[in-house]
Amino acid sequence: MFPQSQKFWHASDAFFSTAANSKGVGRTAWGYYYFSVWDEWVARSRKPDRKKRKMDYQTWQSSRAKTPYLKDFRGVERSRSTLNPNKEVAISMRMDGRSAQNLLDIAGSVGPIVAEQMDTALASIAFNAWRKWPIRTKLSKALLSLEYDTPTASIFVGSVHSNAWYTYYIKTRQNGIGGKQPHRVLIFDPTDQTVRKAAEGIALQIQRYAGGGKL
Repeated sequence: MFPQSQKFWHASDAFFSTAANSKGVGRTAWGYYYFSVWDEWVARSRKPDRKKRKMDYQTWQSSRAKTPYLKDFRGVERSRSTLNPNKEVAISMRMDGRSAQNLLDIAGSVGPIVAEQMDTALASIAFNAWRKWPIRTKLSKALLSLEYDTPTASIFVGSVHSNAWYTYYIKTRQNGIGGKQPHRVLIFDPTDQTVRKAAEGIALQIQRYAGGGKL
């Protein structure tokens, strides 16, 4: 039902599994040592503790903060980006497509016209972001996701996420991103035009169907 999205999921899941099972190498004063990439991911997926600090009055007045205390980093909710420390559980949850397929079967009830256009639009954004995402620890790339949801029987929602808590702090010159934030260049910037094009495609197909054409 969502062939383009399936391509992204297969590529992303394979990368997640391969990278999580690989070994990295670090260096200490006594020489080189090997560490588990998975253990590093688990640690990096959790936002570090940040003590409360208070802004001066003028800075607070000119900011959008509700209080003069800064308590947390910007980013996605902790529940979205925190990895289960049990590697087998986390990877199996990532790889298991049965629950996702059930959701897509329900989502398909909104109509093949909407499903097809959403699949084409969002999968293109997700796959392009995944291909060009900068790599250092590989965690933020592994946590890119393409998701569909049906909050009600008449609403179908699709979204592309960068789930690493430190996404807002990443800047790179890799892959032609030019020192900018990859989530803006690869996800935010192309979304408006791509979704607009999908909406136009939906409208044209509905008009054609209403005129007696086939889906």
